[in-house]
Amino acid sequence: MKKELKRALITFLGVLFLIFGVIGLVLPIINGLLLIILGLLILSIEFTLIDEKLAAWALKYPLAQKIHAKLRTFIRKVFGEEDKDIR
Repeated sequence: MKKELKRALITFLGVLFLIFGVIGLVLPIINGLLLIILGLLILSIEFTLIDEKLAAWALKYPLAQKIHAKLRTFIRKVFGEEDKDIR
């Protein structure tokens, strides 16, 4: 029960950040791209496909690889998940 609730909460927060990110692309007040990336990082905790795509994108761009590694570690630490290496 606790694991299912945690999964639902992570999914809800990730989708919420994605929705606000899309809204932020239209509104000049909110930084939409940042919220979309944050939403994808949160969703990557539960969905391995998103995690693999983010890791592949990070490998393609050297600066993004450093940022992705730091953010991924931080997000997994916040949500209490162990950091698994996809590559």
